Amino acid sequence: MEQTSFGDASLEGAQHPIHRVWPPIIAIALSGILCWFWLIPGVSVELSPKASVDGNISTLDQVADNDIPAALGTMSGSADFLGQFKSRKDGCPVPLAWVSLARTSGAVSGKVRLRSGSYYSPEFEPGDLPLRVAIPYPGSYEAGHGALEVISVGGNTTVALFPAWQVVAGGARTVRQVVWQPSKRCANSNG
Repeated sequence: MEQTSFGDASLEGAQHPIHRVWPPIIAIALSGILCWFWLIPGVSVELSPKASVDGNISTLDQVADNDIPAALGTMSGSADFLGQFKSRKDGCPVPLAWVSLARTSGAVSGKVRLRSGSYYSPEFEPGDLPLRVAIPYPGSYEAGHGALEVISVGGNTTVALFPAWQVVAGGARTVRQVVWQPSKRCANSNG
């Protein structure tokens, strides 16, 4: 049997302990990256609002504070109901959203109503020029999403959201998922 000393070539083929650690570290890192791209898209689908029947989700715009009196003129309801959207001493008003309605180019005239949550708007007859109407948000404002329904009574209507929504006539109820960006509007903590 041949004896070797620790200083000669017998250690040249041996790996240093740090070289044995790198393969598992690389394997763990690659597994983490693959899991990230595999799992995260599934989580984002579950957290986002469900897509509409036509696969689209549109965005609602908020009524600015200085536009609230004009916005309330497009709504129906009791004085108490409409009062919740006005500035109050005891807290913040409930926010409103804008929606614009227009007759689709070349379509016959017709009427539409909007249902936003439990609120039903008055009937509107959109013309060639956009008609801006206010609605309460169709879900909890803080949630940032809900469903808006258009009840069409003849005529094709374009609802100016982003992206625009074409509602086809026929007395049908058409629903679209909508989203908005909630913002902290009041300094009052109970508003």
